[in-house]
Amino acid sequence: MRKIYLLVLLTGATTFAQPVINQSDVTLDVASEVFIAETDGFDPGTAGTNKTWDFSGLTIFPVGTSATTDPAGKPGASFFPTANFCSADTSESPGSFVFFRHDAQKMELLGELYVGIGTINYNANPKTYLEFPYTYNKVINDTYKAALDDETIAFTTTYDAYGTLILPFGAYHNVVRQKMVENGQTDYIWFHVNPFFPIMQTALADGAIGILKTPSVLATADFEKIPAFTVSPNPSDGIFNISLNRSNNVEINIYDLVGKLIVSQKVSETSTAIDLQNCNAGIYLVKVTANDHTSVQKIVKK
Repeated sequence: MRKIYLLVLLTGATTFAQPVINQSDVTLDVASEVFIAETDGFDPGTAGTNKTWDFSGLTIFPVGTSATTDPAGKPGASFFPTANFCSADTSESPGSFVFFRHDAQKMELLGELYVGIGTINYNANPKTYLEFPYTYNKVINDTYKAALDDETIAFTTTYDAYGTLILPFGAYHNVVRQKMVENGQTDYIWFHVNPFFPIMQTALADGAIGILKTPSVLATADFEKIPAFTVSPNPSDGIFNISLNRSNNVEINIYDLVGKLIVSQKVSETSTAIDLQNCNAGIYLVKVTANDHTSVQKIVKK
């Protein structure tokens, strides 16, 4: 009976199947507003499954617009005759166009044109952006080289996490995070899966974060309801600190893996501590309920 109860508990959780990016997800005509934020105090979070990245506290500034579009007829398109995907951006004054080619195997960056400034051309050795299907833990090792530049740059990207990305204007679900390591610098991109587009990208060396607000896919209503939370440390010797995105009408329940209720408490603060020091070592489930919506995470008692 307890095992049946556990299945019901997990079914009601706000967890998602592993997102996979396929070539068919790369579509045109996705329009977004562009914002930037500074990286002071920014923590990209850890890798893993069903993560919640809560960046709702970022201070963001509007800088323009962005849209995915057909490259045909765009400034600089003649330099990239094999391109079949373009990102047109007005946040770089007076505008920029980034050109890609995608097929059943992969998506590559071919080059960039900055209006009135110049072009960066990678045609001879493009930069692999994604490989299809793009699945959790996929690692890409590649090189790229700009025309007229003697330096060949090696890089590694990893699909290292997926989950929910919460921003000041709402939330995106089924988000994929890509970790990028190049020239000793680590940065991250959070991708929306379908339609495919980058939601947020860090440039930590420059102290900046680029963010897209795309109303057509933004889960604003869900963001207002979902009780997002983080647990640390995890694993722990028994004391777990829980940080919540709300403080009203929140109930926290801890279960073992056969569905036995171990701890139950209501909280009125955005942070609280759970004591499992007298419990056996093992895996437990934290269920947070607010406004008839629930979120569940696993914790490990050492």
